[in-house]
Amino acid sequence: MENEFKLKSGEYAKILGITKEALRSRRRRGELEGEYIFENGVNLYRRPASKGSRNQVVNNQVQQGS
Repeated sequence: MENEFKLKSGEYAKILGITKEALRSRRRRGELEGEYIFENGVNLYRRPASKGSRNQVVNNQVQQGS
């Protein structure tokens, strides 16, 4: 099975439309659990699910994707 964790921080942040610092903050707050791994000294992220197909957490409430 191919490794699904391929994106580095800058690439993942660009896809999300946020800065690397914003990404780091989300990671520290635990908002990205299961979306990244730490391997060989680098955080690697999986490609995000397509828009609307994933639930989003906003102000500690789950928003259903449309």
